[in-house]
Amino acid sequence: LGILMIIAIPSVTTYISDSRKNSYIDTAKNLVSGARNIANEGKLGMYDTDTTYYLPASCINTENGLKSPYGEFTEAYIGLAFDGKGYDYYWISTDETGQGVKEVTPVDKLDIDKIETNLTDTEIKEKVDKTGVDGRSKIQILNNDCKSWGSPLIASLNLNDGEVTSNIPGPVSFATDSWATIRKAVNDGNTSVYHVGDEKEITLSSFGTQKLRIANMSTSAQCSNASFSQSACGFVVEFVGILEQKRMNPFDTRIGTSTIGNGNKGGWESCEVRSYLNQTIFNSLPSDMKSVIIDTKNVSGHGYNDSNNFVTVDKLYLISFEEIFGYNQYAGYDSAMEYSRQLDFYSNHGVNTGTSNYVKKSYNGTIINWWLRTADAYNPEDFEVASDRGTYSNYSSNSSLGISPVFRVG
Repeated sequence: LGILMIIAIPSVTTYISDSRKNSYIDTAKNLVSGARNIANEGKLGMYDTDTTYYLPASCINTENGLKSPYGEFTEAYIGLAFDGKGYDYYWISTDETGQGVKEVTPVDKLDIDKIETNLTDTEIKEKVDKTGVDGRSKIQILNNDCKSWGSPLIASLNLNDGEVTSNIPGPVSFATDSWATIRKAVNDGNTSVYHVGDEKEITLSSFGTQKLRIANMSTSAQCSNASFSQSACGFVVEFVGILEQKRMNPFDTRIGTSTIGNGNKGGWESCEVRSYLNQTIFNSLPSDMKSVIIDTKNVSGHGYNDSNNFVTVDKLYLISFEEIFGYNQYAGYDSAMEYSRQLDFYSNHGVNTGTSNYVKKSYNGTIINWWLRTADAYNPEDFEVASDRGTYSNYSSNSSLGISPVFRVG
């Protein structure tokens, strides 16, 4: 009997220990399921593909509360990372007995081997403060009210050691400053050395050397209206030239006087160009530049076959008709005319629907037509265009015209 007990007791002890660890993992996964429900509601706006979002476990409602098999959770977080289509989920935690998962771990890789002992609240919190998953450069942590976010923290840009933003150099010029400096200057309201029209060169992996310019620095009272587009509010940066030529919607095909396909139905929201900008082109940007581009709510005009304007959230977007030419007598073409404003660059140069050299953009040394994100309200297949003549026009969405994106820094 003694021999049997010597053999059995360690096995039973191991079984009990593994059972408790499995229960710990199951509890974590149940809390992650609760986070999925929050993400699906969309109320927290977790759509920045360069941000790791951390939800404290205390913000997740579960029947069993916040208890691990060992004791109450003291620092436990669900990490969410948006890839443009859906979320990846992560877990990190400790409880009052020091049992937990020390590293930010994908939920599909959570197992009992990840459970460690003697963890402290401090080391878990420090991990959360500094760890952006899959190279993401920003972190946001949901506040205790479970409704608002704490200030974004920088997780990369060579700041993985927790270097704070106060160590980032002050602004000197848009042309020479790092993107980290530019973002800090914008967020601090310390932009007196920057001016609308200032230019900067960047190198893209797929599009070579390109010039950018500051297109806007002001924020009007209208920008605070909930229904107003944010696309021409704050610090807006514009590509000076055209990256490439592309169809706005390649499914639009004309046969005689008829149109087969989508035309401009669905407007900017449904355009292939929109997806192309926010995936292919965004991914070609330098990582330090991507990290400062913020989500922008865009209100865009509808076409002949729709009745409501479109509201989207984009990293990169095209300029609208009004944002170049201002509010004018051709408002009927842009059904969202009253929901945006003229960008400072075009306003400062007196651009209207007449001819202006400031509207012209080049592609490989040739001035060509370039797309605006405004669907033509009078024609079922057209979008508005900034023309090679320096004024406006409209073209079938099946036409291959220039694309020249803008974005906001913050």
